[in-house]
Amino acid sequence: MIFPASFEYEITKTHGTCVELRCNAKSIDEINTWVSEFGKLNNTHWNFRSSVPNGTRIVCSKKFVCHHSAFQKPSRDDNKKGLSKNADCPATIKTTVKLDTISTRKKDPFIKVE
Repeated sequence: MIFPASFEYEITKTHGTCVELRCNAKSIDEINTWVSEFGKLNNTHWNFRSSVPNGTRIVCSKKFVCHHSAFQKPSRDDNKKGLSKNADCPATIKTTVKLDTISTRKKDPFIKVE
């Protein structure tokens, strides 16, 4: 997997095909930029699935699914014309931007004051 060079990131966990990483995105626009750059580098396309634009404990959160997932597509049995891209791809990207407060800086070593 290739990650966008325009962002700083650190891989925190890897488990099989799941990778958890921390990066310096601070807004929903930066999340969208990161996902589009990630898609271009890895020849994938990501569809927006759900979001939390304003939270009390987070700045924002957004979930993306692979365009070959079954999300909002007919099932393989119902796909009579063969035009659907439904390949039941389980790939997802879940993003969260945490609040930058005194308490989160104490508890989370990745959030730093610049």
